[in-house]
Amino acid sequence: MFISTQGTKPPLVSAIIPLLNKKQTLHRAVKSVERAGRDVPVEAIIVDDGSTDGSDVLAEALAARYSWITYLSQDNMGAAAARNRACALAKSQILAFLDADDEWQPNHACNLVEGFNVDPSISMVVNSWRKYTDGKRRLIRLFDVNPGVVQNHFLSMAWGDCYAATSATACRKKHFLQIGGFDEKLRNGHDHALWGEAALCGRIWYTGRAGAIWHQDTSNSLMEAAHHNRHPKYENWLEGKIEQLAGAQPLGTRHNGVVLKRQMIENLVCDSEITGSQAAAKGVYWLRDERVAVLEKWGRADLAEEIMAIAPGGRPAKRLCHRN
Repeated sequence: MFISTQGTKPPLVSAIIPLLNKKQTLHRAVKSVERAGRDVPVEAIIVDDGSTDGSDVLAEALAARYSWITYLSQDNMGAAAARNRACALAKSQILAFLDADDEWQPNHACNLVEGFNVDPSISMVVNSWRKYTDGKRRLIRLFDVNPGVVQNHFLSMAWGDCYAATSATACRKKHFLQIGGFDEKLRNGHDHALWGEAALCGRIWYTGRAGAIWHQDTSNSLMEAAHHNRHPKYENWLEGKIEQLAGAQPLGTRHNGVVLKRQMIENLVCDSEITGSQAAAKGVYWLRDERVAVLEKWGRADLAEEIMAIAPGGRPAKRLCHRN
């Protein structure tokens, strides 16, 4: 029997919630799903990834209280593995991602359903989001992304902050399975890699409506973690994808191959510039050197020289290379 926020109605949206040491914020996230489920039947699947602060106990209690919540746990395998496991249990065709320290707006699920109903080729729907920090909320709308079909996903990724925040984004299950889910080898940037795959296998619809709240004050510093581990990252995925697609087949069935390759390279250059400069400023030389090598390989020795000139404690370069 189907169970959702509207009783026995089949869920139209599945909230995918990975959990790791978020005891203080998990209840807020769950209540936001419940509010979003008043207009659209929603289920929630929580996968604990080895919490040690009692988050697992709270999640199990919430699942016992709310019949529309499914809970399971695993050893610490990373957020990508937790999300994949939750997606495998989803009963709906809309996989909507939510970090346990963020929350949905009441209209989020409804916006997602409307977006996917535009066309079967829509692989991903993205709402805008509000960022909450220092007691203030502000709506994030990026200048280079207009509501509707995203025309230049990789340039949008390159020219600003990622317009697709995880907690404001959903993927159609058919496309998610076609992609193969989140890349579990990527401990950092597996969400960005999935967005890229979604852009290659379908179309992305951006609503421009606020659908989620990102609580920056409680988020883990993924960039800080990335600076201190050698796990493959989004830039590694992107470079590999460029080389794989260029050698095997035209780049994308819906795009001009040459144009798309240029967009992906621009994305790679911009991300390598910002990550490399931040690593240089923090004195993480292995990551700096890795990104410098990428920039030199793809014809931006000028940016590589700028990064090498940044001393520890200095100011990272601004992401302006797309204007050159």
